[in-house]
Amino acid sequence: TAKTKEAPETTASRYHTLVDLAYDAIVTMDSRHNITLFNRAAENLFVYSSQEVLGQPIVNLLPENYRAGHPRKVQQFSDAYQPGLRQATPPKMDGSNSVFGRHRDGTIIPVEIAVSKIKMNDEIEFMAIVRDIRDRAQLMELLKKQAATDALTDLLNRREFMDFVKSKLDASEGLSVFILDVDLFKNINDRYGHDIGDEVLRVLARVGSSMMEGNGLFARWGGEEFVAALPGVDAQ
Repeated sequence: TAKTKEAPETTASRYHTLVDLAYDAIVTMDSRHNITLFNRAAENLFVYSSQEVLGQPIVNLLPENYRAGHPRKVQQFSDAYQPGLRQATPPKMDGSNSVFGRHRDGTIIPVEIAVSKIKMNDEIEFMAIVRDIRDRAQLMELLKKQAATDALTDLLNRREFMDFVKSKLDASEGLSVFILDVDLFKNINDRYGHDIGDEVLRVLARVGSSMMEGNGLFARWGGEEFVAALPGVDAQ
């Protein structure tokens, strides 16, 4: 039997339903950089209704410091766009490829975005699929912090301290470094218990940090040993 051709209005209805049911935000803009489509997930992400944003500049959804350079980036993308060579997965959020949106209340939202150039009614449009990755970004920041800090005292750890010192060695302002440890610390643990010993280390960490001026750094070296780096301070 011959296949029945679907009516254009049925196809359009199915398309709009799929777009509105999508988990990710879908936003399209025309060649003048005005929003032409804003699905339900986009409304939830940015907290604007589609009626509020349709026809409005796409830069309203960007942090202010990203807006001036947006037209140039769009043009670069358009010139270089090759659908056959596109990656199967969208760009990942990391330190070298951070993409951000702007919530209605001004909050900056880390997002993952994949952009396509499409032709609609003989006009060029750009479609962005935008994924909210706030939870992932928060987890990344937590993991970075855990890798850089001492869990007990919340001071930077030995590795971060050494990186800080290396970064200051090339400076001409001079650098002093000192190390200290708690005398007879084992006696504290033996007499009062390790919980009290840990509290002693935490108090010492707070006191040491409070004495740092300028860009000095107080860190935990390990055990009951602490170190400080004082840029611009000589031995005297």
